[in-house]
Amino acid sequence: MKLSKILSALILSSGISYGMGIADVKELVLANSFIIKQNQDAIEIEKQNEELSKTLYQPIISTSYNYSRSDTSSFFSTKESSSFNIALKYNLFNGFSDKYNIESSELRTKAQKYKTEATIKDIELQASLEYIDILKAKERVKVENKNVTLLLSRLDKTKQFYKNGLLSKDELLKLEVELQNAILQR
Repeated sequence: MKLSKILSALILSSGISYGMGIADVKELVLANSFIIKQNQDAIEIEKQNEELSKTLYQPIISTSYNYSRSDTSSFFSTKESSSFNIALKYNLFNGFSDKYNIESSELRTKAQKYKTEATIKDIELQASLEYIDILKAKERVKVENKNVTLLLSRLDKTKQFYKNGLLSKDELLKLEVELQNAILQR
């Protein structure tokens, strides 16, 4: 329901009367769709998560440095001491959990892409339906205006017939009521 109102506002504000085709309307709606932008951002997040899951195969290097100083020295130690450590870790086998994490990330990225494509198609369909509804409404207004014009000319002829005594007053009043109803419906 919300999307319908937003689409109608976008379509009406862009001015179908200026010759916009359905392809132009779809393009305009897709360019201004917050939902599509959200889905595209979600795809980027999933791609980054996919890259992050691939880092589990990379080695990990860690370093540390320790320094200590004491006020007294003993026979076996000095007043100052320091140590520097380097550690290299590499995951040789982790029960295939790394492989399945990567596959899962790739599938989530694919699923998000499909979701975005489906959302785009839904929005295009909704835009098309709204465009058609607006065109129908414009044509309905044209028909109603033409109907009022025809009723006005018929009323003039009926008045002439009434003045000449060819029709009764109730025929003239029926036509006036019909004209008023047509004016109210537009």
